[in-house]
Amino acid sequence: MEKYKKIATHLDPKEVYKNIEDTPVKEFKGSILVKNFDVEKELEKNGWMTRIVEKGQAGIFSYQQEMAKLFLIFKNLTRNIAFTHGFEEMIFPRHYSQQALDAMGWPAHHNLKKELMLITRLHKMEGRSNDHLLGDPLQCTGFYDTLKNMQDRNGGALPAKLFSSGGLKVYEDQGGWTVRNEPEERLRQGFATGFEFAGAEIVWAAYEEDGYKIRWEILNAVLDLLKSLDMRYRVVVSGSCTRDDAQPELLGKDFELFRMPTLDIEVYIPSRAKTPHGTWVEIGGGDVANTRLINNFGIKTDSGDQLHSGCQGIGWQRIIYGFLSQKGLDSKKWPKLIKDSFYSSHFLTSA
Repeated sequence: MEKYKKIATHLDPKEVYKNIEDTPVKEFKGSILVKNFDVEKELEKNGWMTRIVEKGQAGIFSYQQEMAKLFLIFKNLTRNIAFTHGFEEMIFPRHYSQQALDAMGWPAHHNLKKELMLITRLHKMEGRSNDHLLGDPLQCTGFYDTLKNMQDRNGGALPAKLFSSGGLKVYEDQGGWTVRNEPEERLRQGFATGFEFAGAEIVWAAYEEDGYKIRWEILNAVLDLLKSLDMRYRVVVSGSCTRDDAQPELLGKDFELFRMPTLDIEVYIPSRAKTPHGTWVEIGGGDVANTRLINNFGIKTDSGDQLHSGCQGIGWQRIIYGFLSQKGLDSKKWPKLIKDSFYSSHFLTSA
């Protein structure tokens, strides 16, 4: 697959904003090829996607050949971003103990705890296990849980050399779907929000300044990709799904963009311009967790130096939802980067 072209730094790292959720930072114009286009109805009508549950209220879909190809195309573009910036791949599970998700801070959040899914046995049988596990709503849980278990096997501390060359940078997309028991009103908004989520997690643990640099590079790399696709998108200040309740002193505080705790990337949905669902859909949340999650899991180095962490998610369902909402289903009119891959039988990444 052709690599996306690096455009430029999209944001001024020294520009100051208040840390208030939904504060717009910058909007980037793109070409809207379709306007009053209900992408979900059109996908079903053309046989690209099928709702598995009546009315789609459970947010469960199957994706047919065309959509499967788009998933793989955007997966490969995301992998190129990660590998170009020195990330290495790991694979994490999608089920964890209550203890692990407590350390992430998810169950402590009044609304988010209701989204957790518990594995239960339909029929009780002796000798079966794991009915106490929770479905992973985040995808980066495995990063911290893995480091904690590696540390325990290593005598209580991780080797500092793991983080000495710009940090431990990990890419993950092969563990399967993450799951959230979303509110019914969100599931009615189409496949941008589902019971199951498919996407990539780019996550790191590093010393403080390295951590900020990693977030800035990856944020701009994702924006480079959207720019190369001639999409309309924006960056907004956002809240953390697991931090805001724990660190309320950060809310409303002035930050340079380089050090803003959470910056989300959203794409424009033209068909939603006059609906209550909102005109923008988040396709990637970038969060600088700093020391909070490292300390929650008790992760340490044998040098005693303090680690920081962060992550950038990229949701393929959502980016495809935004892409098709702006460009339509006529693949001959798509940007060359996607069109060439869509018609090629050899588009696996060489990254």
